[in-house]
Amino acid sequence: MAKPRKAPGTNTSKPAFSNGIAYALFTVLILVIYGASFRYGFTLDDELFIGNNPVVKQGIGGIPEAFSQGSMTHFKGSNFQIYRPTVISAFCLQYGLFRLNPGSYHFINVLLYILLSVVMLRVLRRLLPQLHPGWPVLIVLLYIVHPIHTEVVASIKSQDELFAALFNLAALGFFLRALSGTSSERRDLGLSTLCFLFALFAKESSAAFLAVFPLAGIVVLRSPLKHVARASLPLLAAVLVFVLARQAAIGDVFQENETTILENVLYGTDTPSERWATTFGIAWLYLKMMLWPHPLSWDYSFSQIQPMSWSDTQPWLALCGFLILLVLAGMWLKRAPASGFFLLFFCGLIVPTANVFFYNGTTFADRFLFLPSLGFIAAAVLLAQRSLASNDQQPPQALGMPVIGTLAIVLLLCTGASMSRASDWTDDFAVFSSGVAHAPMSSRTQAGLGTLYMNRAEAERDPAQRRKYVDSAVTHLEESIRLLPGNTNALFKVGLIYSMTGETNKAIDRYRRSISSRPDYVMALNNLGAVYASLGLSDSAYVCFKQSYLVDSSNGMTLTNLCIVSNLLGKRDEALKVAEYAERIGQGNEKTRGVRDVILQSTAR
Repeated sequence: MAKPRKAPGTNTSKPAFSNGIAYALFTVLILVIYGASFRYGFTLDDELFIGNNPVVKQGIGGIPEAFSQGSMTHFKGSNFQIYRPTVISAFCLQYGLFRLNPGSYHFINVLLYILLSVVMLRVLRRLLPQLHPGWPVLIVLLYIVHPIHTEVVASIKSQDELFAALFNLAALGFFLRALSGTSSERRDLGLSTLCFLFALFAKESSAAFLAVFPLAGIVVLRSPLKHVARASLPLLAAVLVFVLARQAAIGDVFQENETTILENVLYGTDTPSERWATTFGIAWLYLKMMLWPHPLSWDYSFSQIQPMSWSDTQPWLALCGFLILLVLAGMWLKRAPASGFFLLFFCGLIVPTANVFFYNGTTFADRFLFLPSLGFIAAAVLLAQRSLASNDQQPPQALGMPVIGTLAIVLLLCTGASMSRASDWTDDFAVFSSGVAHAPMSSRTQAGLGTLYMNRAEAERDPAQRRKYVDSAVTHLEESIRLLPGNTNALFKVGLIYSMTGETNKAIDRYRRSISSRPDYVMALNNLGAVYASLGLSDSAYVCFKQSYLVDSSNGMTLTNLCIVSNLLGKRDEALKVAEYAERIGQGNEKTRGVRDVILQSTAR
């Protein structure tokens, strides 16, 4: 018969080992898993956010600009969707120190993960003062080794996730200390608000963490409602400051303005029933990946995940799974408040990325679980603690060899899985090839690998090897198109390859299909026009260049092409106007000036 459990209270027993030993253990474990990343290169969007980012390349001088505009302004040509000045500022500092040495950026990621583990342990011990100190350590260990976190730690661009998690938990720690009354409440609330503001500036979804503060105070600490509400006001003010700053920097720009079914499968649903079935079907991945994180990919877009109906299994699994979690949370709020809190922590923090209130810019990603997973892991450990330990003071290592052996096996298996998954981020080829292996039905993973082979083919000088790269590029890009016939980017790129290999009819077909899918695709219009021009079909070329001009009248390539073909067709007035306009807006070049000079000389004669 189990011993009666000791009533909840504050643990006054001496820890099995000091905080310093725990921190050292975390550091060693993280270095074992991610130490090899110091030799990794830039991957995916790293170049976009660092190497090709004019703000970052200003070094520390770019920090004010990071706060005054959208974080992807330089990429989209407008203040596009995201506002994350914390991470852009961090990249400015790192660029000033390391320039374009990727190993140094990876070192920062690992350092941030170590700091996160330290802060996480301190916060957990504030939330779980009645438990033996070994249990919070076990939660952090399981968090560290969970494979779902490898994308964030191994991908430099994901410093936004690391900073958001670090500052959110630091803010929660200061908030809990303020409520406990063990130090200056005003100072702690000020530090909490400052950390929360940095978290918001790191990632917009941190706004959901606003609900965590009062929930922790009321449910776990049992602080009076009025006290918690008053303490939460500065945090609410931080959200307001963030919203105003974001509005001033980028205005009313949202992801869905440029999002398609390729980015989020929900854009391919036709009815409310299908929309919600697909939403819950995607939500099933949040549960599945916590319990069985395999296979993992950098992308899970269409058609790896497809629109679903209520006749499919996944929506029902998710609906039942989350209902069970919410019911358990409700039941535990009185009997085991910390367990209930962590279940609500998990469920609440996935809402911003779960397509519940608005469509997200991505169907699903491993990084969406980076901070929410803490709630799931903590709740699971607390459930095990209540089931296996005779009282709250019993440490994990006293549960007997079968339990300790099982925990050791879990930690070892997860460590091995995380090391294996981290190696998928060595370079772009590792990322893209693993993406095709783990998510072969994703049009985007196929297009990514095909594009990489295309780039290699363009740089290769050996004809035999170049042919191999071309064949591989065509294979993956055509597979991408088969999976999603309207994949505009894949159609355009395979058109480029066919142009390069002299397969003109195939190139024309792919360019036409790309334009049919997206009539404002300037690059495809220009390339199709160039193919027509090379065949002597100047009228058809003119139509393409004219349409491109109507879409973007400031595009230098469009202006050059339109100027030349207009002159060839005898439309000299139009050619002259285009040449002069190009010169006026700074897009003039030798070709447009040459056409202009010839026309002016002929007119003078």
